[in-house]
Amino acid sequence: MEGGSAAAASRVQSTDLASEPASAAVGAISVVPVVVLDVDGVLHPLNDRGMPLYACPMQLAKRFHMDEQLPHDDNQIGGVVPGEFIPSCMAELARIIRITGAQIVLSTTWRETSSQRNAVDAQLVKHGMRPSIACTPRLSVLRGGRAAEILAWAHTQRNPAGPWVALDDIDLTQPARPGGPALCATNFVHVNPAKGLTRSDGDCAIALLLGSKSSCVGAPCTTT
Repeated sequence: MEGGSAAAASRVQSTDLASEPASAAVGAISVVPVVVLDVDGVLHPLNDRGMPLYACPMQLAKRFHMDEQLPHDDNQIGGVVPGEFIPSCMAELARIIRITGAQIVLSTTWRETSSQRNAVDAQLVKHGMRPSIACTPRLSVLRGGRAAEILAWAHTQRNPAGPWVALDDIDLTQPARPGGPALCATNFVHVNPAKGLTRSDGDCAIALLLGSKSSCVGAPCTTT
C-alpha cells in the first residue's frame, strides 16, 4: 500500500503533557484552507454500537489484533477492512479538497499510532488526495477533549491563518464538560455517524472554507 513512507516523513511530531510519547501533534503552520478530519463516522458510517456499519465484526477484530502486533516503526501501515473508508465518503472528501485546495490535519483517534496514521494517509492517496500535513495534539477530556485539541492546533497557526473546518460525528459545538471549550459553528460541520460524509456535508464545508457561509444551509452550520 502506497503513501505510508511519504506520510511519515511529512509530519512534525510533538507531545502534550497528558499524551503518550508516540502521539503526533501540531505540524507545519498552514496559511491555506484546512480540513480537520475525523475518520470513524465521517469516512465510514457507524452502527449503534459505534462500529463501522458495513464492516464484518470478525474482520475488524482480526485487524485490531494484527495492528497490535505491528512493530513500533513509523513506516508501518496499519490494516483497513472492507466497510472502512467507503468510496462515497472518500469521494466527497476528495471533492472538498479539490474545490477548496485544502490540506488535511488529523483529529481522529486513528492519529494515535504511526501505523494507523499511515493507514489513513494511504487511503487518502488511494482516493486521489495528498497525505495529511499534521495531527492535533492529544488532550484529556478534563482538558476539553476533541474540541480543545482542535483549538490547540488552531492557536499555533499564524494570525491571520487560512480558514479551517472540522468534520466530526461528535457535536463539537457543545462542550465535552460544563464550561469547557467548544468550536464555533463557522468552523464545524457535524456529520451524521449513521450516514458518514454526504454531499450536503461537503457543500457546507466548501461554503465555510470559501467564506460563503450564507450559502451553507442546515442546522449544523448556522451560527450561534
